Amino acid sequence: VPQPSITTLMFLFLWEDSNLRKCV
Repeated sequence: VPQPSITTLMFLFLWEDSNLRKCV
């Protein structure tokens, strides 16, 4: 059974990146 972990990690990575850019 394929797990959508890769998609989740990518989404979290992009979300965190956006938040970090806003903070900076």
